[in-house]
Amino acid sequence: TFGISFLAVPRSASAREAVEVPKSMLAAMGIPAVLCAAAGLFPVIIIRLIDSVNNDIMKSSIINSLAGFSSFVFYPVSIRKSGISPLVILLLGAVITFVCYFIISFIGRNTKSRAYGTWDCGYISLDSKMQYSATGFSKPIRIVFRSIFKPQRELQVGEGVSPYFIKSAKYKASTQSIFEKYLYEPIVKRTLNFARRTRFLVQTGSVHTYLIYIFVAIIAMFVYYARA
Repeated sequence: TFGISFLAVPRSASAREAVEVPKSMLAAMGIPAVLCAAAGLFPVIIIRLIDSVNNDIMKSSIINSLAGFSSFVFYPVSIRKSGISPLVILLLGAVITFVCYFIISFIGRNTKSRAYGTWDCGYISLDSKMQYSATGFSKPIRIVFRSIFKPQRELQVGEGVSPYFIKSAKYKASTQSIFEKYLYEPIVKRTLNFARRTRFLVQTGSVHTYLIYIFVAIIAMFVYYARA
């Protein structure tokens, strides 16, 4: 996944000339990432913030059903023998990472690195058509969930002197979203049709009709507040 995104040969001029975004855009992505990490490491603080809103609206408290110490460990009162400690998991991961790095550095202390050209399978040079793409990477998923994605393939081959030496080949792969086709598109279509019909019924261009709307709205407000 990393190689498809950041390595290999650029597939377009814009990708070839791409540069890092400004620091302000990096900060816009970094701030939510830091907040996500903070929510995972300090769950009780986040739960207390949510609980204050929940208590005002629903008149119920979540934090009272949890027990623990500090902001790192919390667990249900009814299951006191088990707990969740994101901080311990983070520290354990950091220790394992440091130990692995130390072991690898110790084993490879006498090795030397040598820069060399990429193996190109006998070709003169590699281009973007020869590298593994995101489409190929996701093909197993499309095959497993073919009942959902409805994959379609189209291959056009220009015949040459033999099946192994063709003049040209054109391959097209596409998928179909059943949720978008059978769920979202019908809802959007019916909503737009209803809005168009309603627009002509409401926006008649008659001042008298608009005054009736205002009169009905005022009467409805009187009735509502009278009951309240």
